[in-house]
Amino acid sequence: MLQTSAADQTKQVIVSFRARAARAGDFLNRRLGIFAEDAQLRQSAACLIMARGPDAYMATPNNLFRLLSEFIMLLLGALLILLAATGRIGLPTRPGGVVALGAIFIFWGVRAATRPGAKAARAETLVRAGSLALVGILILAVPFVPAQRAPQLFILAGGVLVLRGALAAAISVARR
Repeated sequence: MLQTSAADQTKQVIVSFRARAARAGDFLNRRLGIFAEDAQLRQSAACLIMARGPDAYMATPNNLFRLLSEFIMLLLGALLILLAATGRIGLPTRPGGVVALGAIFIFWGVRAATRPGAKAARAETLVRAGSLALVGILILAVPFVPAQRAPQLFILAGGVLVLRGALAAAISVARR
């Protein structure tokens, strides 16, 4: 019936450590024993509160930024799919901007693929570069297809971006 709180139990443990250290010997040893026991108690309490296993790691800002950018690509692809499926996006009257956008995506993808990087991140780089080049090809093809097929190309481009976001994020997380 009589239960003590966790704070009372901790206080009892500290008092018992200090009592044992006080009985240990002369004044100097007793003073050092108190500090040593308190430090040992604090260290063990901190280890219990913040226990980390061998597989636990703290994400670096670079990894978090990479995951955020892949999440943004995933959302951008979903938005492109939504706009194309609802008929809000289609063949523009002046295709120059779409051709330029497609060329920029292709250039961006080729540049990302040829940029030197770490061997461990090569698969992630190839997924990003390939998806950008494929989206560029799909967008570049929009002015050259019949008007009723343009939304389907935008849906495919959005699907590529969604897959890129999910796959690159999974590779980035699995690499750790």
